[in-house]
Amino acid sequence: MTQNTNNSVVILSAVRTAIGGFGGSLKDFSPAELGTLCAKEALNRSQLTPDQIGSCVVGKVIHNGPKDAYLSRVIGLDAGLPISSHAVTLNRLCGSGLEAIIQAAQQIQLGDVDAALAGGAESMSSSAYTLESNRWGQKMGNSTMVDELTTTLQDPWDNNPMGITAENIAEKYSISRQQQDEYAANSHNKAAKAIAAGHFKQQIVPIEIKSRKGTHILTPTNMFAPIPQSISLQL
Repeated sequence: MTQNTNNSVVILSAVRTAIGGFGGSLKDFSPAELGTLCAKEALNRSQLTPDQIGSCVVGKVIHNGPKDAYLSRVIGLDAGLPISSHAVTLNRLCGSGLEAIIQAAQQIQLGDVDAALAGGAESMSSSAYTLESNRWGQKMGNSTMVDELTTTLQDPWDNNPMGITAENIAEKYSISRQQQDEYAANSHNKAAKAIAAGHFKQQIVPIEIKSRKGTHILTPTNMFAPIPQSISLQL
């Protein structure tokens, strides 16, 4: 949540969901559901009412479901924003959420709105496989399914995936596999310790997960554990 105060843009509140694993506990939640959950909580913490929000800007990369094409409008209206508010859905790949906040701040600075709702929503787990040749019918021969996730993660000119880019950088700067594994394990364990200490508790919105085994509340503390030394040495 951002608002204009004495010609300065300030952030009134900020929340997020926990980060789920690929195909994990959050795989059945759509970006619209996750985004709306955060939007409602951000509005509640901001102490503004939805009718005071003039714009909703949301970053989104992979579009699959019917609500994804205009995700910002869906999240805005589902969060209670007035029909008179406007919305923008944008794509700047991994920087989409940050770009949404930047554009919302610019709208405020330009005087277009007094307050805006901004952020990003993504679910790589819900990315689809598509049959591009089936629009007009497959007359003969094989039809190839396209993975919308991998196409998003590769260069559109030479088709190199991001993994190859990482390999190229590692080779260019002489970064060994051991250094990468040590860095990854150290980073993971720092995050686990911070979560255990409650440093992220205030910013994360708990999510209710329903399954055949019952209902439980998803928080970082029950899905993020330190990597044992014995395993980190095997990465």
